[in-house]
Amino acid sequence: MSKKYDHYLEDFRNRSAKIPWKFYVKILKTEFGVEEEKRSHSGGSKRAYSVGDSVFVLHKPHGKDDPVGKYDHHNVLGLLAKEGLVKDEQE
Repeated sequence: MSKKYDHYLEDFRNRSAKIPWKFYVKILKTEFGVEEEKRSHSGGSKRAYSVGDSVFVLHKPHGKDDPVGKYDHHNVLGLLAKEGLVKDEQE
């Protein structure tokens, strides 16, 4: 992949990481098998994703290269840890 992708992937498990949306979604799909849910409700900024038996919602930032929110990233890391896909750094 690209140098930027590799950089963001390496930084992904850091709860304070600032990862732009396009790289964040690419990492989730490529590295963790996360799938985007196709929902019939109004789109807006909310995007639903699933992994294993879990479904979660992320807020898509409005700026071109704006990073995923810290709150969303923290929740995703917890969910991936629950699914056994990453080690929970808070244990």
